[in-house]
Amino acid sequence: MKFFDYIFYRLYKEYDSKRDLPLFSSIIVISCNIFLINYPFLGLLCDMLENKVFDKTTEALFYLDAIIIVLFVTHRYCNKEKRNYIFQKYKNSVWNKTPAFCYYFVWYLVDAIWGIGGYIILCKYIIDPLKLEGIIYRGILELISK
Repeated sequence: MKFFDYIFYRLYKEYDSKRDLPLFSSIIVISCNIFLINYPFLGLLCDMLENKVFDKTTEALFYLDAIIIVLFVTHRYCNKEKRNYIFQKYKNSVWNKTPAFCYYFVWYLVDAIWGIGGYIILCKYIIDPLKLEGIIYRGILELISK
């Protein structure tokens, strides 16, 4: 979480200098990136739950995951003492001399490659060859029918 704390610090200071809403903007950006990091695992779970009866299950899981992530990040960074601790910790960091856009560009690129690329790799090498699509749903049906 140290990495996210530092990114929060940089985002907050950047948005604050432009007179934007620093807390809200920082929380949303970090939440979106955590969602991208979780995307392959969430996609795997959704594929394993996929069925023809409840076609909104996967959509509901994506919404639930997004809400949980936003609540977690909000809980972590809305605490004023925690924010002050982060600001004091990273105020004199050697990495502060690096332009902010370098962090964001590299961070978004890595998240996108990991999230979307990881899901594609999971589909190609695990879900499709092992025929895992809908396996949890079929297992639940077998348990109920016994």
